[in-house]
Amino acid sequence: MKKINLFNRFESNLQNTLNKHSLSIKANGVALSQGYYLCPISLRLFSSDSLINQTLTLEHVPPKSLGGKGLVLVDKEINNKDGHSADKDFLLFFQTKNFIEHGGQLEARISAETLGMNGITTQFALTRDAQLESGEAKIQVTTSAKNIKAMEYKGMFSNWDGLSFRVSGKMSKKVNAKLMLKCAYLTAFSIIGYDLLFDKRGYKNGTYGVLIQALNNPDNNAFPLIGFGYHAPLEKSDVGVINEPKDYRSLFVNLSFKLDDHVYKYVIFLPHPDEENLDCLNRIKNIPAGQTVNFNISEIVRKI
Repeated sequence: MKKINLFNRFESNLQNTLNKHSLSIKANGVALSQGYYLCPISLRLFSSDSLINQTLTLEHVPPKSLGGKGLVLVDKEINNKDGHSADKDFLLFFQTKNFIEHGGQLEARISAETLGMNGITTQFALTRDAQLESGEAKIQVTTSAKNIKAMEYKGMFSNWDGLSFRVSGKMSKKVNAKLMLKCAYLTAFSIIGYDLLFDKRGYKNGTYGVLIQALNNPDNNAFPLIGFGYHAPLEKSDVGVINEPKDYRSLFVNLSFKLDDHVYKYVIFLPHPDEENLDCLNRIKNIPAGQTVNFNISEIVRKI
């Protein structure tokens, strides 16, 4: 039902946007009638049948593992292209932050080559003990009772003397910038709709066209990604707009990533819907350190 409601809402918004700007979408020279959804990333058109054959899928923003909600529909090929591994890397970044900042858990594996034990899943956590000196911490490794029995069966405890074993895991301190941009863009799209992509001049090649190309091509760095680790002052929406000073006109999106009762906040800047190029974003990106610019901001509540 949620996917049907989203399809109907954005299908109507697409037609209203095209009609408002006297535009049409054509296939083989023929203007398409109502009843189509335009994927905001692949820019492919989908009929309602795509919900049945699942070529159009519900996109959680941010990823579901980080507290995301199903906000929009996206071409299934986009999800396949982004890949499950990219989402896992994104999650690992926040798991690492949680581990370092709050003593959260990271997945690890215990291996003992001489026992033929090739990796038993464990979790290790960074904890602070009141009895330890200030600033010190310790790492605790935990696993399930089932895994303890498996280690006993392999002889890990009975052959402890001289045993060499390895605990291995992954950490990441580099966030996937393209996934961060994708979350911001789809959040803004869920509120503003196709006015992000079209105006009276047609498709916005100079702004959101560049952004979409960057999302579709991981090697494309033409879009100036700007982000900070906090939220801009908004009360009723996750999307705001800077109209003044005009040299810095832009949108910005507050993103929240939730993991183990902790919330990680970011603000990402996007092109202003009325700008024809990325000059304003580049000016913001190049503001010298220490220079203060007073932005006149306002919130954008749901428009579609």
